[in-house]
Amino acid sequence: VAWFIRVPRWRWSDIEMRGALLGGVIGAVIFSYAARPFVPPVPHHMISGAVGLGMNGQITADARAIRHDALSELVAETRILAPDGAESSFRHEWRLDGAVVHRVTDPGRITFEADPNTVVLRSILPAPVVPKSAHGQWQIDVLTDGGRLIGRLRFDVVDSFTDVP
Repeated sequence: VAWFIRVPRWRWSDIEMRGALLGGVIGAVIFSYAARPFVPPVPHHMISGAVGLGMNGQITADARAIRHDALSELVAETRILAPDGAESSFRHEWRLDGAVVHRVTDPGRITFEADPNTVVLRSILPAPVVPKSAHGQWQIDVLTDGGRLIGRLRFDVVDSFTDVP
């Protein structure tokens, strides 16, 4: 070091170092908690979905077109990737040509121990809710409690399978 540059010889003691580390950790925790409202929600994603005729609440076959005379109780099953697992709330909205026909605010939920981030939701469209003229394009929207769209299933109700678009 040149004779005109004086560098003070100051070192952190163990107590000062531990105090600074502890203060930094506490500050980071407080900052993280205070910044929560500004962080976007955890992304959910629909992995797969199926809709079909139900038998005892189970889907017998996935269908993209269903005959009008075969409508009894339709079952929708969607597999959701939910990083926050069972803490998320979801709903199914059954729509005919864009209009809500039936809203299931608490669909049946299945979780797996092997993959706690995957949730399977199951809802049933009861026969009394189905409109008399149920022909058209149906969709089932999977939404969060806050109304954010996660995924969508589509199917058509037709008179015969020759009418399938």
